[in-house]
Amino acid sequence: MTTTPPPLTPADVPAAQDAGAASPLTAEQLMQFQQAQERAAKFRRATGMAMFNAVTFGICAAGSALVAMISLAMGERDIWGVILTLGLCAAAWCEWRGRAMLLALDVRGPRLLGWNQVGLMTMVAVYCAWQIGQAFLTPLDPAAAQSYAQIKSSLGIDMAKFYRQATLGFYVLVAMTVFLFQGLCARYYFSRGKILKDYLAQTPQWIIDLRRMQQPGK
Repeated sequence: MTTTPPPLTPADVPAAQDAGAASPLTAEQLMQFQQAQERAAKFRRATGMAMFNAVTFGICAAGSALVAMISLAMGERDIWGVILTLGLCAAAWCEWRGRAMLLALDVRGPRLLGWNQVGLMTMVAVYCAWQIGQAFLTPLDPAAAQSYAQIKSSLGIDMAKFYRQATLGFYVLVAMTVFLFQGLCARYYFSRGKILKDYLAQTPQWIIDLRRMQQPGK
């Protein structure tokens, strides 16, 4: 029968991690703690991925904001630049929030992280579809049409067709790349949910309380 340990504080953790040091824990409790650490490694890796994604999305949001501001300074309204900036900022915040929840052993964390990836994929899909639609449905401005006509008459190259095909290929490639990477991330995050639930079911409550007490703000 497992003995209930005395109340612990974060200062007790180094002692619990070093079996050779003086510790308020019994040998059985030290073994439980070590086993819990090994099980936790299966979902702790997701916190590193969430941090990487959050930083990446934040950098992309800053770049998108810069492009939008340059366009505005040149007298053009870049609506999609604003949408992408806000969307990337929201995605970065969700990654940070989901990471904090995962560290706090909150089973909602993996779901938030997974759906955040799905939301990002949706935003990119709409953006790519819009750009492709613009290339095929929006008439060329007179200057570009005249330039393309001259190239076609002199070189036999249909630049208008080439532009549309290049636009289609580029945005399809962007969509496929994002779907592959973010899709795998979403699948990975969702799979951590079951692992976290198993961890909570198999780990003594005193270890769970100790891990939660160690998180920032606790």
